[in-house]
Amino acid sequence: MIDDEFVEKVKKRTLSEEHKEKIRQALKNKPLSKETKEKLSKALSNKKHSDETKKKISQSLLKRSENKPIKVVKEKPIKEKKIREKKVRKSMAGENNPFYGKKHSEEVLVNWRFN
Repeated sequence: MIDDEFVEKVKKRTLSEEHKEKIRQALKNKPLSKETKEKLSKALSNKKHSDETKKKISQSLLKRSENKPIKVVKEKPIKEKKIREKKVRKSMAGENNPFYGKKHSEEVLVNWRFN
């Protein structure tokens, strides 16, 4: 059993930057269990950012885009969208399709059936 002195000693210790980096690297590619993901999701689901945090996020995004504001892409009207889809469909039909004349291997077909 762990005694109280040991627990207090561990709580008060400080880790070197090198040690912290080793811990980061060890945990970096470790997959999270479903239980851990659920706990994180539950813990973070109802949290809202403060105004200060929102400003920091905004400034960070502006820096990432080289001080250019992020463009919001507006949806084109439905009629234009359908016309564009028809053009794409026609351009990929028949011999213009990259998969034209090819067949899926038996291995791929079996994999699809069982997944």
